[in-house]
Amino acid sequence: MAAANNPSIRLPLSGAVATIEPDGWGGEGHVLFIDGAEQSHVDLTDQTRIVYEYLYRISNVVDTLPTGPVRAIHLGAGAMTLPRYIAVTRPGSPQVVVDIEWGLLSFVEEHLPLPEGTDLQRIGDDARVGVGFAAHLLGGAADLVVLDVFAGADAPEHLTTTGFYREVANALDDDGVLAVNVGDDPPLTFFRSQASALLEVFDHVVALAEAPLFSGEHPGNLVLVASRRPLTREWLDARVAEGPHPAAGLDRDELAAFAAGVPAPEDDPERRWLEANAERRRRLRRLTHGLDPDLPAPDLDEEDPGPPPEEPEVPGTR
Repeated sequence: MAAANNPSIRLPLSGAVATIEPDGWGGEGHVLFIDGAEQSHVDLTDQTRIVYEYLYRISNVVDTLPTGPVRAIHLGAGAMTLPRYIAVTRPGSPQVVVDIEWGLLSFVEEHLPLPEGTDLQRIGDDARVGVGFAAHLLGGAADLVVLDVFAGADAPEHLTTTGFYREVANALDDDGVLAVNVGDDPPLTFFRSQASALLEVFDHVVALAEAPLFSGEHPGNLVLVASRRPLTREWLDARVAEGPHPAAGLDRDELAAFAAGVPAPEDDPERRWLEANAERRRRLRRLTHGLDPDLPAPDLDEEDPGPPPEEPEVPGTR
C-alpha cells in the first residue's frame, strides 16, 4: 500500500521534519525528505530497485558476499532501502538497523512497509553505541556493515575516527565487509580523511564512485569498501563494470596516494561524545515521560547509568 497524503513527523531528537512524498514518476515510488532534503527512495512494487547511485554500488558489493542469508548491520536507516534489497535478494537474512532518530524507524515502516518476511531488529541509538550490541544480536559478528550517516564535514566526529572503525572491525566476521557512504564537496578533504582512517584499520580498502568525482573537483557521494579479506584489482574492476556509469575505482595503493597528506581523525582523548550521549539519553527519557526535554527531572535523570564503558580493543581478527 502506498503512503497516503504525504505523511510527516517531527523527529523527537533533532526536531527535523521527515516527510514521505511520491517520487513523481508514477507507480509506488516514494521519497523520504528530512527538512526538505531528499534522503531515500523506495519503490514498493519492486523493493530491489535502487535509484541512488551510491546505494546501487553498495548493492553490487552485497551481491559479492557468499550465497545465502547475510548478517547485516545498517548504521543509519533512512527509508531502509538497502535492508529491503537484502530482504528480497537474500531471504532469511537477519539484519539490524541502528538510527539515532528512533521515531524515524517506526514512521518509515508504517508508511512504507518492509517486504514480507523481513527479519529486522531495530536499535534507536547512536551508531557507535549500537554497533557492538547489533553484532551481539546477530550472534557475535556481521557479514556486512553499512555506514550511511555522513553529510560531509558536518558528520559526528566520533563516527569518523580510527577508534570507531576499530570497533566496527570488531563487529565484523573474518570475511566481513564494511561499506561507507561518504558525501563530500571539493577538494574531498573529508573523504580523504575517512580513507586514511580505514587504511589504518583494515588490510584491504578500495573506493568506488562516479568517475569525475576522483578529480576532487566535484561534489558527490563516494563509497569506501574495507575488509580483512582481499579486495583485488580484479574484484574492483568487476564492481566498476557493474556501474552505474560512468564509474571508476581506486585500489588500495591508488586510494593511499589519493588520501596522502590528509591525516586520519583520532578519538577525542577526553571522549566527550560519551557524555553528550548520556545527556541525549536523559533528554529522551524526559520526552518519553511527557516532560520538557530541556528541563532537568531529578528523579528520572538519576536513573541514567551514565556513558557506557569503553570497549576493550580486541587484538587481531575474529
